[in-house]
Amino acid sequence: MVAEGPDRTAVTGFFDADAPNWDSVYMRADVIGAIYQRRREICLRWLADVARPGRALDVGCGTGQTAIRLDRLGHHVTGTDTAPAMLALAAANATAAGAVQRIELRQADVHALPFPDGAFDVVVALGLIMWLEDPKTALAEMARVLAPGGWLVVTCDNRHRLNVLLDPRYSPALQGLRGMLRRQRSGIPPAAPEAVRHSGVEFEALVRSAGLTIQRRSSFGFGPFTFGGRELLPQRAGLWINGLLQGLADAGVPPFAGTGSQYILLARRG
Repeated sequence: MVAEGPDRTAVTGFFDADAPNWDSVYMRADVIGAIYQRRREICLRWLADVARPGRALDVGCGTGQTAIRLDRLGHHVTGTDTAPAMLALAAANATAAGAVQRIELRQADVHALPFPDGAFDVVVALGLIMWLEDPKTALAEMARVLAPGGWLVVTCDNRHRLNVLLDPRYSPALQGLRGMLRRQRSGIPPAAPEAVRHSGVEFEALVRSAGLTIQRRSSFGFGPFTFGGRELLPQRAGLWINGLLQGLADAGVPPFAGTGSQYILLARRG
């Protein structure tokens, strides 16, 4: 059974408060930055392979970094997000990139997208599914606004990611205990809503339930490795380990092929 997602209002508030941090992630030179940069590179490479320039929707566009790259590929881009601070930074970034007249930005909830059926040739949802209250409804909405033959690129956080399997603070086996301890902290909320992670099987089933056909899949991102929430490796070593394990994952070597921090899928509407 897929777990219920975090509260929408809490998620919007978190990203409003943390918008500057997310604006910098694609420029970071650490392991987390490398993982996010790889995610965007896979998305753009896959779309360049299969999709002609057309109408593109970036759902959960954040600070607009991917929307700007989609614009450079020739797409007419619409970006949506629920967090006003994210959209404000997206507008500033689009202006700096000379794309503000071409990229439309709108505040919208993916569970009820304000667009007609078949409005887009491409839909991108990077780093979104794990924060949603109802991923199944959201994926149905993404599929609805895709034109027949249109393409979806979507990611999820991997429940079986190698780095959390090795840290008891984050291990899925202890999720119930962590939840109990959080409930016992009377009046002390967590620093952020807890993202929901999916197994690869669950994630692919969710995408197929929206009537989409999966064309490509990949698992990526190894680290940062921690114990008790504290990083074990210096930055250079962490980047080297991430690159080494990613090479094994790309070659299909078990268990690395299925234990990256995230999954990414390319799916098509029939």
